[in-house]
Amino acid sequence: MHRTHRERSSHSCQDSLPSAGEHPASLLTSQQAASILGITERTLRTYAKRGAIPVVRFGTTIRFDPRDLQEFIDRCKRPSPITLSPNTT
Repeated sequence: MHRTHRERSSHSCQDSLPSAGEHPASLLTSQQAASILGITERTLRTYAKRGAIPVVRFGTTIRFDPRDLQEFIDRCKRPSPITLSPNTT
């Protein structure tokens, strides 16, 4: 039996809904997400198109989960080549 697009979409969204007593994370607009990351919205869209940053899509509306942004930041972290010395003044 084939399900319609609406049935498939609502089913996949239902799978990720929080259980009773939990609140979902507030989703961010492209502008908010770009500001948090310190990048332009254009760069954010490029990362999203490449799959580097997941998106939440409601029809044509795109939002970003703050937890996904934090995971992206964590993946981008690299050891610093700069050695910081203690302040000796």
